[in-house]
Amino acid sequence: ILDYTQYYLDLPKANAMGRANWDTEYSLLDYYNLKDINAKSLHELADRLTQGNDNAFP
Repeated sequence: ILDYTQYYLDLPKANAMGRANWDTEYSLLDYYNLKDINAKSLHELADRLTQGNDNAFP
């Protein structure tokens, strides 16, 4: 995996417009300031999140 991009859909807006417009929510690399996605970097991210040392996870 090179990156992960999360998309979202504003469903009320899509229903009103009659079409779906998917927008980017975030990129895993950019949002969590990762250099790559591998077992080590994901483990370190999990540690940061569970220890409360990351501003991206209130």
